[in-house]
Amino acid sequence: MFRRRPFRRGIRRPIPPRREAALRRLQKAHQLMAEGSYKEASIIFKDLAEAAERRGIPRAPQLFLQAGNAALKNAESKHAVVLVTHGLHLMAKLGQYRRLPVATKRVLDELQEHGLQDERDALEKEMQQILAQQELSLTLIPQTQKPRLPVKCPQCGGVVHPQEVDWIDDRSASCDYCGSILEAK
Repeated sequence: MFRRRPFRRGIRRPIPPRREAALRRLQKAHQLMAEGSYKEASIIFKDLAEAAERRGIPRAPQLFLQAGNAALKNAESKHAVVLVTHGLHLMAKLGQYRRLPVATKRVLDELQEHGLQDERDALEKEMQQILAQQELSLTLIPQTQKPRLPVKCPQCGGVVHPQEVDWIDDRSASCDYCGSILEAK
Protein backbone atom coordinates (compact mmCIF):
# COMPACT_ATOMS: atom_id res chain seq x y z
CA MET A 1 0.00 0.00 0.00
CA PHE A 2 1.00 3.60 -0.55
CA ARG A 3 2.87 5.13 2.38
CA ARG A 4 2.47 8.80 3.08
CA ARG A 5 5.43 10.87 3.95
CA PRO A 6 4.99 13.37 6.74
CA PHE A 7 4.91 16.98 5.67
CA ARG A 8 8.32 18.54 5.88
CA ARG A 9 8.95 22.19 6.04
CA GLY A 10 11.33 23.51 3.45
CA ILE A 11 14.92 23.27 4.48
CA ARG A 12 16.34 26.70 4.89
CA ARG A 13 19.46 26.98 2.82
CA PRO A 14 22.28 29.14 4.06
CA ILE A 15 22.97 32.36 2.20
CA PRO A 16 25.94 31.93 -0.15
CA PRO A 17 29.08 33.64 1.22
CA ARG A 18 29.31 36.15 -1.67
CA ARG A 19 25.70 37.23 -1.21
CA GLU A 20 26.10 37.41 2.56
CA ALA A 21 29.18 39.64 2.18
CA ALA A 22 27.28 41.88 -0.25
CA LEU A 23 24.36 42.11 2.19
CA ARG A 24 26.73 43.13 5.01
CA ARG A 25 28.24 45.84 2.77
CA LEU A 26 24.76 47.02 1.81
CA GLN A 27 23.76 47.24 5.48
CA LYS A 28 26.97 49.17 6.20
CA ALA A 29 26.28 51.61 3.34
CA HIS A 30 22.75 52.30 4.59
CA GLN A 31 24.12 52.74 8.12
CA LEU A 32 26.72 55.22 6.84
CA MET A 33 23.96 57.16 5.05
CA ALA A 34 21.96 57.37 8.28
CA GLU A 35 25.07 58.62 10.11
CA GLY A 36 25.79 61.27 7.47
CA SER A 37 28.97 59.61 6.15
CA TYR A 38 27.91 60.13 2.56
CA LYS A 39 31.29 59.77 0.83
CA GLU A 40 31.94 56.31 2.28
CA ALA A 41 28.34 55.27 1.60
CA SER A 42 28.58 56.44 -2.00
CA ILE A 43 31.72 54.38 -2.57
CA ILE A 44 30.11 51.21 -1.21
CA PHE A 45 26.86 51.73 -3.13
CA LYS A 46 28.81 52.35 -6.35
CA ASP A 47 30.93 49.20 -5.86
CA LEU A 48 27.81 47.14 -5.17
CA ALA A 49 26.03 48.68 -8.17
CA GLU A 50 28.90 47.93 -10.55
CA ALA A 51 29.14 44.34 -9.31
CA ALA A 52 25.37 43.91 -9.64
CA GLU A 53 25.44 45.34 -13.17
CA ARG A 54 28.25 42.95 -14.19
CA ARG A 55 26.23 40.02 -12.87
CA GLY A 56 22.98 41.21 -14.46
CA ILE A 57 21.21 41.67 -11.12
CA PRO A 58 18.01 43.71 -11.59
CA ARG A 59 18.60 45.79 -8.45
CA ALA A 60 21.70 47.45 -9.93
CA PRO A 61 19.83 50.62 -11.03
CA GLN A 62 18.58 51.30 -7.50
CA LEU A 63 22.12 50.91 -6.17
CA PHE A 64 23.41 53.45 -8.71
CA LEU A 65 20.60 55.84 -7.73
CA GLN A 66 21.49 55.46 -4.06
CA ALA A 67 25.20 55.98 -4.81
CA GLY A 68 24.24 59.16 -6.65
CA ASN A 69 22.04 60.27 -3.77
CA ALA A 70 24.94 59.82 -1.35
CA ALA A 71 27.31 61.70 -3.68
CA LEU A 72 24.76 64.51 -4.01
CA LYS A 73 24.52 64.81 -0.22
CA ASN A 74 28.33 64.90 -0.10
CA ALA A 75 28.33 67.90 -2.49
CA GLU A 76 29.86 65.87 -5.34
CA SER A 77 27.30 67.10 -7.84
CA LYS A 78 29.04 66.11 -11.10
CA HIS A 79 29.71 62.59 -9.85
CA ALA A 80 26.15 62.34 -8.51
CA VAL A 81 24.64 63.31 -11.87
CA VAL A 82 26.76 60.68 -13.65
CA LEU A 83 25.64 57.98 -11.20
CA VAL A 84 21.91 58.78 -11.24
CA THR A 85 21.91 59.18 -15.03
CA HIS A 86 23.54 55.78 -15.40
CA GLY A 87 21.07 54.27 -12.92
CA LEU A 88 18.05 55.63 -14.82
CA HIS A 89 19.45 54.51 -18.19
CA LEU A 90 20.16 51.07 -16.77
CA MET A 91 16.61 50.91 -15.44
CA ALA A 92 15.34 51.58 -18.98
CA LYS A 93 17.79 49.08 -20.49
CA LEU A 94 16.53 46.40 -18.09
CA GLY A 95 12.93 47.17 -19.04
CA GLN A 96 11.91 48.47 -15.61
CA TYR A 97 9.46 50.92 -17.18
CA ARG A 98 6.82 50.71 -14.45
CA ARG A 99 9.15 52.27 -11.91
CA LEU A 100 11.15 54.50 -14.27
CA PRO A 101 8.81 57.56 -14.22
CA VAL A 102 8.57 57.51 -10.41
CA ALA A 103 12.32 57.10 -9.91
CA THR A 104 13.03 59.79 -12.51
CA LYS A 105 10.66 62.22 -10.80
CA ARG A 106 12.34 61.59 -7.44
CA VAL A 107 15.82 62.12 -8.92
CA LEU A 108 14.73 65.33 -10.68
CA ASP A 109 13.26 66.66 -7.43
CA GLU A 110 16.50 65.90 -5.58
CA LEU A 111 18.62 67.64 -8.23
CA GLN A 112 16.40 70.71 -8.05
CA GLU A 113 16.52 70.65 -4.26
CA HIS A 114 20.34 70.82 -4.46
CA GLY A 115 20.29 73.75 -6.90
CA LEU A 116 21.33 71.76 -9.97
CA GLN A 117 18.70 73.20 -12.30
CA ASP A 118 20.71 72.91 -15.54
CA GLU A 119 21.57 69.26 -14.86
CA ARG A 120 17.97 68.61 -13.85
CA ASP A 121 16.60 70.13 -17.04
CA ALA A 122 19.02 68.18 -19.25
CA LEU A 123 18.21 64.91 -17.50
CA GLU A 124 14.47 65.61 -17.67
CA LYS A 125 14.64 66.16 -21.42
CA GLU A 126 16.66 62.98 -21.90
CA MET A 127 14.31 60.88 -19.76
CA GLN A 128 11.19 62.33 -21.42
CA GLN A 129 12.51 60.99 -24.75
CA ILE A 130 13.15 57.52 -23.29
CA LEU A 131 9.73 57.44 -21.60
CA ALA A 132 7.97 58.67 -24.76
CA GLN A 133 9.32 55.65 -26.65
CA GLN A 134 7.36 53.48 -24.19
CA GLU A 135 4.33 55.79 -24.29
CA LEU A 136 5.02 56.92 -20.73
CA SER A 137 5.43 60.36 -19.23
CA LEU A 138 6.60 62.06 -16.07
CA THR A 139 3.28 63.90 -15.81
CA LEU A 140 1.14 60.76 -15.83
CA ILE A 141 2.61 58.85 -12.92
CA PRO A 142 0.05 56.32 -11.72
CA GLN A 143 -0.90 56.84 -8.07
CA THR A 144 -2.24 53.70 -6.50
CA GLN A 145 -3.23 53.38 -2.87
CA LYS A 146 -1.28 50.54 -1.29
CA PRO A 147 -0.96 49.45 2.33
CA ARG A 148 1.78 51.10 4.38
CA LEU A 149 5.21 49.52 4.18
CA PRO A 150 7.97 49.94 6.75
CA VAL A 151 10.01 53.11 6.28
CA LYS A 152 13.23 51.09 6.20
CA CYS A 153 13.94 47.51 5.16
CA PRO A 154 14.41 45.37 8.28
CA GLN A 155 17.04 43.26 6.49
CA CYS A 156 19.39 45.82 4.90
CA GLY A 157 18.23 49.15 6.39
CA GLY A 158 17.47 50.72 3.00
CA VAL A 159 14.85 53.44 2.67
CA VAL A 160 11.63 52.04 1.21
CA HIS A 161 9.94 54.06 -1.55
CA PRO A 162 6.42 52.53 -1.73
CA GLN A 163 5.71 53.80 -5.26
CA GLU A 164 8.91 52.19 -6.59
CA VAL A 165 8.95 48.74 -4.99
CA ASP A 166 7.83 45.57 -6.73
CA TRP A 167 4.62 44.41 -5.06
CA ILE A 168 4.34 40.65 -4.67
CA ASP A 169 0.71 40.71 -3.58
CA ASP A 170 -1.65 43.12 -1.80
CA ARG A 171 0.24 42.91 1.50
CA SER A 172 3.90 42.40 0.61
CA ALA A 173 6.62 43.85 -1.60
CA SER A 174 10.31 43.17 -2.20
CA CYS A 175 13.06 45.53 -1.07
CA ASP A 176 14.68 47.43 -3.95
CA TYR A 177 18.15 46.87 -2.55
CA CYS A 178 18.33 43.36 -1.06
CA GLY A 179 15.16 41.68 -2.32
CA SER A 180 13.85 40.69 1.09
CA ILE A 181 10.10 40.58 1.65
CA LEU A 182 8.53 43.70 3.18
CA GLU A 183 5.21 43.10 4.94
CA ALA A 184 2.63 45.88 4.88
CA LYS A 185 1.16 47.13 8.13
